[in-house]
Amino acid sequence: MMDELSDVRQVPQGTLRIISSFGFGRRVVAPALSELARRYPQLEIRFDVADRLVDLANEGVDLDIRVGDDIRAPI
Repeated sequence: MMDELSDVRQVPQGTLRIISSFGFGRRVVAPALSELARRYPQLEIRFDVADRLVDLANEGVDLDIRVGDDIRAPI
């Protein structure tokens, strides 16, 4: 149990790949990621913007952030 508790206190590290739509990504996501990078310098954040559906597994993306009325999973 002590090992599990010590894991909780570890800081985020490694690579986090995030993609978002253009407008929302620039206005909302990018500023938030800047703050995240400032707080956790050990975390490598790779951020892309694209107005297309993304296959997370095949493209190696950890998180796809989108806003809209027509959000569907890729086929």
